[in-house]
Amino acid sequence: GLGFLACAAAAEQTRYYGIRAILTMFLIQFFFDEHNSWQVMGYFSLACQLSAVIGALAVDFFLRNRRSLLWGGILNTIGCIAICVSSFMATPFEATDAQTVAAHNMPAIITFFVGLGAIVIGNGLFKPTLWASAGNLIHPTSQQRDGAFVLVALLMGIGGFFGPVFFGGISEF
Repeated sequence: GLGFLACAAAAEQTRYYGIRAILTMFLIQFFFDEHNSWQVMGYFSLACQLSAVIGALAVDFFLRNRRSLLWGGILNTIGCIAICVSSFMATPFEATDAQTVAAHNMPAIITFFVGLGAIVIGNGLFKPTLWASAGNLIHPTSQQRDGAFVLVALLMGIGGFFGPVFFGGISEF
């Protein structure tokens, strides 16, 4: 019910903001220079926001809410696993030019970007469907409807706060 959706929203926000918190440090350490790392971060954030619009259209015309939530969650999980795997594959490599570093870690870079792509697509399927599903659970004329949206938004905010804290703590290990 609504509790599950609210907890799923909190987990999704924790994942998104947690990955944003450590993404640039990870990119600088293993793959790119600082400038290119910030560009990748910006494009990732833009793609996640745009994918919600495209995903909402796809859900309306092709998929349904339940299937979209399921596949969005699965793709987000696959993306996070791929990023974790790429971190184990990558090795810090000191070089003077970015091409040498990229060539040294090419399998890890490919795995990393596949993970980012899965997260972007998963986000596009998951986020708009989450709000629609929360709205569908409660009758439109019910006075509890506003409270349901407040609960989902509150837990999303809490998840967004704890994401960088949790992922930042894990990144120290």
